[in-house]
Amino acid sequence: MPRRKSNFTSEYKILLATLIGLREESGRTQEDVAKAMNRSQSVVSKCELGLRRIDIVEVRQYCRAIGVKFPRFAEIYEANIVAGTVVRKKRTY
Repeated sequence: MPRRKSNFTSEYKILLATLIGLREESGRTQEDVAKAMNRSQSVVSKCELGLRRIDIVEVRQYCRAIGVKFPRFAEIYEANIVAGTVVRKKRTY
């Protein structure tokens, strides 16, 4: 059986949804994140759409850009994986 690319797994979709949800909750735009990461807005958009793979270093930079500590992001992401979806809660980070 051929192996699926990881950016098409449910976990990767939840990763992107978690990043987008936290960005939106923070009130930051893709442009804000792009400036903080020293990237273009189109790169951030492509990452959020799953058209460009985002690596762990970029996830950490993204978290810093939206004001979420990376360990806290990992907790939220793991909770979302367990729930099978992005759980929206009041911001506590």
